[in-house]
Amino acid sequence: MVKSDRYATKRSLGVMLLGLIIMGVAGAVAYTAEQPHPPLLCSPQVTPYNLNDRTRYRFSVRYTSPDHNPPKMIQVVVDGKEVTLNAKGRKRYDAVYSSRPMRFEPGPHKYFFYAEDNKGMSVRTPRYGEWTGPYVARNWRRLYNTYPELTGGRVVQGEIGDQQTYFTYSVDFSDYDSTAAKKVCVIIDGLKRPMTLHKGTLRHGSFIYNTYLDTGAHGYYFVAEDKDGAKVTYPPEGFLRGPTVGDVPNTNPELTDATVEPALGARNDLYTFSVRYLDYDQDKPSIIQVYVNGTPHNMTRMQGAAYDGVYAYRTRLPLSRYNTYYIRAEDGRGGETAMPLQGIIHGPVVVNQ
Repeated sequence: MVKSDRYATKRSLGVMLLGLIIMGVAGAVAYTAEQPHPPLLCSPQVTPYNLNDRTRYRFSVRYTSPDHNPPKMIQVVVDGKEVTLNAKGRKRYDAVYSSRPMRFEPGPHKYFFYAEDNKGMSVRTPRYGEWTGPYVARNWRRLYNTYPELTGGRVVQGEIGDQQTYFTYSVDFSDYDSTAAKKVCVIIDGLKRPMTLHKGTLRHGSFIYNTYLDTGAHGYYFVAEDKDGAKVTYPPEGFLRGPTVGDVPNTNPELTDATVEPALGARNDLYTFSVRYLDYDQDKPSIIQVYVNGTPHNMTRMQGAAYDGVYAYRTRLPLSRYNTYYIRAEDGRGGETAMPLQGIIHGPVVVNQ
């Protein structure tokens, strides 16, 4: 009798424990079912994404509520402006909501979506920040324009020369959507130089620029822009070194045909000392003077070029049968000469008439 009661007691405790477990699970399920769920916003988009300022843009997003609660409010906020979204059909708790078609000013724009259901639960996408779009262009061709290509940029003559070397810069331009080049330039030591079409076309051609360069090391790169505004450089980063320009070996100038007119005259006459200056390096004289009786006087160019011309000096002289002169010149680059190379020239003779 005692043994039966003990087994009966154990069975009763087991039944009670199982009942409590079942009740707990059921309560938890009931409690979970009673908790509201916020709605979801999926697949946010703007169509078309990029076009011009004549295009009408539409924003859309999919609204879904796990509790089947329709939205009390759903909107897109574009550049800070709130726009209400609407959906078609009766199933408002799971539908795609769209804005009315809208136009925008050229430039970049930003947006986000926000919704509240009829139970007060809200959602935002993106959770922080904003989506970018649309980018509105004035010219749709610029938006879809491909970049041109620059290749083969170089100095044709090589990397070494002197001040008499005529350097040619060359680069090849290609545009695969057949947009013509607006401008192609070479940047030499930071200075932009426009290039000209050498051969081919403005869509596929070779451009060149010719110039003399100063002594020293130089650097360069190329820049091109097509008529739809796409820009490209060669090389894509940095620059190319060269050419290195050395000094031209200097030659001394020459003085010839030194004269004084008149060779015989009175003290009231004007005496003209003249000489021809010639420099094969085309250096103009930094100094050209006539020494009359040992006193230097600057001479002035009377005719011809600065590096190949006649220079003269005029003055009156006192009575003397023993006037002398010689002429000396420098080219400014270390070259110098005299006429005569040694000694002096006698004259003119000044008498009292």
